[in-house]
Amino acid sequence: MTTLNRDHAETVFRKLEITPSFSTHFVSGLLRKDGMVVTVLHYSNGNADMSDQVFQRLRRALHLTTDEFFEFYSCYMSKQRYLELLQSRLDEPDA
Repeated sequence: MTTLNRDHAETVFRKLEITPSFSTHFVSGLLRKDGMVVTVLHYSNGNADMSDQVFQRLRRALHLTTDEFFEFYSCYMSKQRYLELLQSRLDEPDA
C-alpha cells in the first residue's frame, strides 16, 4: 500500500474545493453540494505520514473503495466524476 501523508490529504481538499479549517492538531472541512453538507473530512496537522487507520477513515468518509480513493487523489478521477459516483450509490436500492 502507498504511504499517505499530509500532501495527499491537501490534494483531496483542493480537488473537492473544501475550505480547510485549521486547529492545533487537525485540519477539517465540509464537502458541500448544492449547499448541503455531504461529508466532514479531517486529517492530522502534523508532517508525519498518515497511519493506515487515518487513511481508512478519510477514504470511508468519502464513501470510496481503496482503489477509487487512490484513483481520486492521483488525479484520474475529477470532482465531477466523484460526485456522480457518490450520487449513483445514493440512488441504488438497498440490497
